[in-house]
Amino acid sequence: MTEEKLRKSMFNGFLAGLLGGSVAVSGGIVLMPLWLRAGIDRDIVVNSTAPLIFFGSSVSFLISVLFSLYDSYSTVLLFFFISFISTFFIKRSNLLT
Repeated sequence: MTEEKLRKSMFNGFLAGLLGGSVAVSGGIVLMPLWLRAGIDRDIVVNSTAPLIFFGSSVSFLISVLFSLYDSYSTVLLFFFISFISTFFIKRSNLLT
């Protein structure tokens, strides 16, 4: 990665954080198009956004638990399994194409 691409990536990351924080969207959703437009390889972009999405959702989950926004653990487990299963099928369909 050249120094120019690194600076563009850092600037795009700042903009994505600003925009994502303003509208409560995970950073990976905002950063992926910006990185692709900056010319970063698609495989690197896809593998780099997963930790951002995980971190953002973990912080949201922790805040929700601290403020007692969940009624029961069964609700948390239900949504966890739904997201896990849907991610599995999405990745499987991408491998088949």
